[in-house]
Amino acid sequence: MVHKAGRNEIDIALYTDVLRRHRQVVIVGVALTVALAFLSYVRISPSGISYRSPEVWSNQATLVLTQEGAPELRSVLPLGPGGSNTSLADTGRFASLVDVYATLATSDAVVGELRRRGLVKAEDLKDGALPIAAGPVQSTVNASSPLMTLSAKATSAAKATTLTLAATRTFLDVVQARQLAAKIPARDRIQVRVVKSSEAPTLISPRSKALTMIVFLGGLIATAAVAFMRENMARRGAEAPDVSAASVPARETAADGRATLGSVPDPDPVDSHAERKPDEVARRWG
Repeated sequence: MVHKAGRNEIDIALYTDVLRRHRQVVIVGVALTVALAFLSYVRISPSGISYRSPEVWSNQATLVLTQEGAPELRSVLPLGPGGSNTSLADTGRFASLVDVYATLATSDAVVGELRRRGLVKAEDLKDGALPIAAGPVQSTVNASSPLMTLSAKATSAAKATTLTLAATRTFLDVVQARQLAAKIPARDRIQVRVVKSSEAPTLISPRSKALTMIVFLGGLIATAAVAFMRENMARRGAEAPDVSAASVPARETAADGRATLGSVPDPDPVDSHAERKPDEVARRWG
């Protein structure tokens, strides 16, 4: 079977025959390729087998900025005695502070406390990366809202959920500690309440298989190359002339030449008649 690629012709049957003739090389090469591809995907150590490239899972919590008295649940804010405003704040002010609290959720105080608890390690903070993030919840009408999310990333779904819960708890503790340090009365404090503690974990980055595919394809190509190299070497050896066999005719020719030089050849009958004298010929045939 021949396939044409541009002006070049590819003989699939020929390639198949070469690989079949050198099947031992192919079997060994494929076995080594599979082994190397496997080792590029997992790591074998005294502690067991682990993946070289981890998965990345994410989970998030949803929080709301509010105040004692739940002004977000009221249709209108009540008035105090004599028509004065009460201590309840407009919910629009909470929405304007979401960015501030989102930054506080990933501050050094929160991250440091998570590190002290052993939930965040030094390698999680490599190159300035943070395993937690926070941001405002965008309204469907493109308006600001007092809602915010706090998300966490980890190498497993369970770890992502655990870190989300821990980061939320730590963030609330830091906010409360700062309010106490500022001696803010309880009725005047902004309260951060949990709307949803966590959601279903989401796989945001599966394990990379790029290196495994490169190793596998490279091993197959190298195996085929070795098989064709051995085929070319075998053909060159078959096409090379046999020096010992070629020397036999030469020796026989030389021997024949020496035998010819040592003997007297019989005269050619035609030539002998031509060399006889005319009178002898006449007497013989007369």
